[in-house]
Formats: sequence, C-alpha cells, structure tokens
Amino acid sequence: MKKQFLIFHISFLIFISGCINLEQTTKINDNGSGTIMLHYWTKNSNLTMGDELGGLSFTEDKVRQNYSSPNTTVISVYIENTDDDSTTHVKLNIQFQDLNRLSEAPGFSKIRPGWSKGNNMMEFSYVIEKDSVNVAGMNDNILEYKFEFPDEVVSTNGIKDGNSVTWRKPLSDHKENIEMIATVRSKGKVCGIFGFDFLIILSGLFFVSTGKRTRNSY
Repeated sequence: MKKQFLIFHISFLIFISGCINLEQTTKINDNGSGTIMLHYWTKNSNLTMGDELGGLSFTEDKVRQNYSSPNTTVISVYIENTDDDSTTHVKLNIQFQDLNRLSEAPGFSKIRPGWSKGNNMMEFSYVIEKDSVNVAGMNDNILEYKFEFPDEVVSTNGIKDGNSVTWRKPLSDHKENIEMIATVRSKGKVCGIFGFDFLIILSGLFFVSTGKRTRNSY
C-alpha cells in the first residue's frame, strides 16, 4: 500500500488486509479544540519486513511525525509488545487547537473536518475521503466513529446518545466519501438585558446616581 493511504477516524475498528486494528476517540470543546485518543495494533509477524504497515508506523519517532503539526501536539506515545496474543500496540494522546485544521497533520490528510457557528448552534461535519484506505477484500467489516461534543446534540445523521454521536458504516462505504454531520447546541454567553449587558447598565445607573447625590450635597 502507498504511504498516502492513511486513515485515522473516530472510535472505530478497521482491518487492512486483515492485518491492522485501529480505534480512536475524539472529544471536541466548544471552541473547536479537543483531544484524540488513538490505539492501533497488529500481529508481530506482520512487522518482520519493517516498522510500517498500511500507512501506520510502529516507531515513536515516526508516530510523532505523522500526527504533529502547528495545530496538533502529540502528548504521549506508548508502544507495547504483548506476549499473550503476539501483538504490537501503539497508543497515543493527541491535543488539537482547532478541529478545522486537523488535516494539517499528515495522519489526518484525508479528512475534511468542520466546526463552525450557526444560528445559535455549532455545525459539525467530518468527511472521510473515499481514497483514504484500500478497501479491497474488506467489504464485510464495519466502521464505528464516535464523537463527544461539548453540549446537547440537536440533530445528526448518526446515532445520538446524550452529547455523543456514533456512526457505524460498512467498510464498503469507503468507495464513496463518508460524511458525518451534527448540529450541537452552543454554550455561548448569555446576552441581552438578562446577561452581561444588564450588569453594565446597572453599573452605569449606579455611577450616575452616585454622581447626582454628590453634586446635590454641595
């Protein structure tokens, strides 16, 4: 497989020629920042020819390179060999400043994310390009994507559970772009006469009243 075939999605299990498993969970804050927990693994026998498989790296330096950018910071990387099932696991924690800039990292180059202000709501989208992975021989597998949002999910084309949404797709859907969308209630500040503006008005009236009493005392 070409190096460009990178795929790193939200909370799902994927098999690349039956060799690699991958899970990822993303939490998004109201301002578009957030964290990603990524875990992928493979049989040790699949790494006898090198430390890269299906576009995924199994060395810390390369892992950090794949997921680092001006927008993303790799907080931690943990690589473990388990004797019980003879597998190698890579676990990493990623912090991002802006979901909209996630594709600046090489590992997310095939993702088109969106997080923008709508009508008192936040509009979310996450498009996975159809050429992000070679789906040959993997049509029976199911992909699962999970996003945790900062507030109530009002509408979505996924399965809603509180502030989280899950998308389950057959891997055969990767023959076309996969689009996930959601509308999330915004935690924006309270405005108008019942919010911060009201406090400003009260403060102004207080100083005006105090000034008048001071002048009348002379």
